[in-house]
Amino acid sequence: MGRRESPTASQFIDAFSQTVEVVAAENRAISEEIIEQMLPVCYQLRDESLLSLRKTSTLALGINCLSVIAGTVIGTWIAIPPTQERQEISSIEPILIGASIGELIGLVLALLIIWTRGGHERSV
Repeated sequence: MGRRESPTASQFIDAFSQTVEVVAAENRAISEEIIEQMLPVCYQLRDESLLSLRKTSTLALGINCLSVIAGTVIGTWIAIPPTQERQEISSIEPILIGASIGELIGLVLALLIIWTRGGHERSV
């Protein structure tokens, strides 16, 4: 009677390693194809996100600067009222207080803008 030969361990390992190599090559090809298709989309999303962040930060910085200027002007107006005959500063404290209050208000407004606009960007 003919006896069927069973594969040896080395034959089994060779066949298994060839299968693994084929699967790995197919996975590499699929991964490269996915990367080729997704990379332009990722770059476009990144560019749009950076542009949006730049606009938001510019707006926040502008509001902060305007509020500091407004606080300084108000502090100066308090230190030297327009009705005062001689234009001399008796104390610099109102100017500093006005600039500080303007900075705090500007900081709060800037953070509020960044937070609200950033929330809309993340939801998209």
